[in-house]
Amino acid sequence: MPTKKWNRQILISLLLLLLALTIVGSVFQNNPQNNTYIYPLFNVAQAEGANSPTIGEGCFSLFHISDTQTLTTKTSKTYLFDQQCQWIANNSAYFNNEMVIHTGDIQDDGDIADQWIRANDSINILMNNSIPYVWCAGNHDLHPIHSANRPWRGDQYAAFNPANFIDQTYWVSNFSEGKNTASKFDYENNDKKYNFLVVMVEYDGNDTVLTWMKDLIKNYPDYNVIVGTHDYMNTNGEYTSYGIKLSAILDTLPNVVMVICGHTHSSNDPSQTSHKTVNGREEIEWDLQEYDLGGIGSADVQILTFNVTGVKPIVSVFTFQTYKPTQYLMNIGQTYNFTLTLNSEPETIFRPTNMVTPSLSPSTSSTPLTSNSQSATINHSAPKNQSLVLAVVVATIILIVLLLACEIVRVRKKRNSLNNIAIT
Repeated sequence: MPTKKWNRQILISLLLLLLALTIVGSVFQNNPQNNTYIYPLFNVAQAEGANSPTIGEGCFSLFHISDTQTLTTKTSKTYLFDQQCQWIANNSAYFNNEMVIHTGDIQDDGDIADQWIRANDSINILMNNSIPYVWCAGNHDLHPIHSANRPWRGDQYAAFNPANFIDQTYWVSNFSEGKNTASKFDYENNDKKYNFLVVMVEYDGNDTVLTWMKDLIKNYPDYNVIVGTHDYMNTNGEYTSYGIKLSAILDTLPNVVMVICGHTHSSNDPSQTSHKTVNGREEIEWDLQEYDLGGIGSADVQILTFNVTGVKPIVSVFTFQTYKPTQYLMNIGQTYNFTLTLNSEPETIFRPTNMVTPSLSPSTSSTPLTSNSQSATINHSAPKNQSLVLAVVVATIILIVLLLACEIVRVRKKRNSLNNIAIT
């Protein structure tokens, strides 16, 4: 039988093995290049501090993301895109989110399949969590890039293929290979129902695209229309050349109450965005791709919260940083309020006296979508780092097993030696 000392040495070796595996596993888990997120993606409702916004009765929100191109250029950055989409999924219910709007430049180079795959895999997080979203093509999404009205490859991937959305209750229309999309939602507060249409227009869309947009908006005369596009105005609130053309058309469509765009960013002040009111229409430009740590500001989320409890809706605009421990409000000119002028009065809902008014919840329901990508999937971890960690784990296990084997051999030799001496 083994001695008590031998049992003790075996136990110590096993404890050392367990400790080594625990340390290496911890390093692997907290490596920012792996799928595991750097910071816990808690719900905003659990956040502390005066900056935490509160969402009460009579409020709903829209989430705006844009120019996520910088998050797709390298596998080592894709975890930020994942984290952004997971943050949205985690906090949509808290903000009573109705829709996610992506205003283009989904990835960086429309000719590179790997970037489309990375973007597809990240946006699939929204699909798999039944979060309604719409998008438009930016100049980086086309091939060749920066060439307006050229084809794109987005519809080759599940997250940007309109065929995967036509059965959704919120889906309205799409045009030109899914470079332009449209959706609708309604929000009920007490006995009032507010109807909204969101129309997304591709980068510098030509007259055919604009005709699709105009006809669609005219088919929804009693809806409050939000137009999202990529190129419209800059960070100083000045129209781009395409913005001049598009704004003139929007002036003829009285039910357009808001325009949201991205595309333009300031190198001198990466946090600068713009907002102005034109002919009763609210216009917002937001693109933080150059902000913070070399351009990871694309992982931010702009949130527009609509409070419809007053005579006119009050819209509060703020930005959350999903990649920092605080994960909430930025205080750098990203927060402001405005009164929204609606196209028409909300519908009056007549309910039987014994009918219970619905509780606060998003009015749009969606059937969960599957995320069957039409191309190979890329693992969102950095292969070199994972290989290094795996090699360390294997080497550590082998080393400890060898030490344990040597200890067993040593103990056995000593026991045999003692037995031989006793026999002699």
